[in-house]
Amino acid sequence: MATMRENLQCEVCGAKTLVRIQVGWLDMHPIRFNCGRCEILITGNMFQDQLNAVAHTKFENVIKVPDKDDSDFHIEVSGEFLTQKLQSYQFSNTFFPPFFTSGMWLMEENMGEFKRKTLRFLSTLNNDWPKYRRVNELWLRGNYQYLYKDLNKQIRNKQFPLKNELHYLIAIRQTNIRLLSSTLSKNFFEKQIRFIGEEVSNLSKNKNKEFSTLLEYFSNSIHRNEEKIFESIKQFINIFRFMIPVFGMDFYKNSTDVELDEKGITTVSFEELKQFYVDIYEVITEMLELIVAYNNLKYRGDFQLMKEKRKDVVRLEDFKKKSKGAKLEFIDGNEEYDNIVYPYLNNKLRNAIGHNTYKMEIQSQQITYFPKGNEDNEEPLVTSLKDFTRCCWDIFQSLMNLSELVYQTREFYYLSQGLTPTSEHIFEEK
Repeated sequence: MATMRENLQCEVCGAKTLVRIQVGWLDMHPIRFNCGRCEILITGNMFQDQLNAVAHTKFENVIKVPDKDDSDFHIEVSGEFLTQKLQSYQFSNTFFPPFFTSGMWLMEENMGEFKRKTLRFLSTLNNDWPKYRRVNELWLRGNYQYLYKDLNKQIRNKQFPLKNELHYLIAIRQTNIRLLSSTLSKNFFEKQIRFIGEEVSNLSKNKNKEFSTLLEYFSNSIHRNEEKIFESIKQFINIFRFMIPVFGMDFYKNSTDVELDEKGITTVSFEELKQFYVDIYEVITEMLELIVAYNNLKYRGDFQLMKEKRKDVVRLEDFKKKSKGAKLEFIDGNEEYDNIVYPYLNNKLRNAIGHNTYKMEIQSQQITYFPKGNEDNEEPLVTSLKDFTRCCWDIFQSLMNLSELVYQTREFYYLSQGLTPTSEHIFEEK
């Protein structure tokens, strides 16, 4: 990998930062870091023409000046990997190319898979996202006349039937899995999809009467759940490039916590991600009732009967009336359906964002936050920008787990209404 060197002078305070950019395999990636002196956010993008082997950058709040070994600060930048954080400039710290310290060597042979999955997803977004989006929009609006025509154009398996709402549901689910397949973690999604499929099938066989009652109870809310899930998918697509370095964390082989803790991220700012985290958190917590209902049916034989956690929450109707923070008390990892989203909902972090009670130390990228909203009389908690970005990645993965439970609930409801299923796959050619 090549390295670009640019000396950037802050338009506010005049401090110079030597930026060494790892030229990798992305056609474009965002660049975000703060000036080490006045601490304003410096934003930019790197653009690369892979075919002609040329690259250039565009920044705001700085001007490019000659590199005369007179920089005040130094930072390594990568669109693909975690990097060293901002530091005071020392010539000796710029000897080695950024990829020597970026952690890519920790991936070993897994780097090829990381690159392949990242580029495949970006290619899908560049070439096919409008097609994926519109079939979801048609489905969610119940516009089956045009959905039938559009799906027929897109699906490879012409034997796939499109004769009822259940067929459309199955097609949309397979479409969305294909869309996101490059980014869905095996540890998250593949494990949970097997668990959910087996569990829901067992409930339908062994507790059919009670399960049918659960399906009827949620039949009116499932569609709204699907709408919110798809809105979240659109948000994820818009910020995916910001999170590529933490996606890469799934591919590290021999990394230690210490090695990763020392790393930073140069593709995103906290402000660009905080609303995404809050939005996904809110969507999931609004659907906790579904998780709890399945736990209730599995462990207590009645989807309305709550586990003994609080004296004022005995039935599901009691649970519905509680605050989202109180509802989270029932998702503690002790019952199996909890693991669809547990432990990726950080109520304290979400509250601090909501109260706007957080601050970031720019050189260490350390985020200090106050969950109760009292910066004067509260013991703060600490995370890092890299770890917060990973929290955003993980909470979205949790939502995709939950989307499978929503799908299975809708599917079995349609089956209970007498709609005929299909075992065909829309992407299998016949």
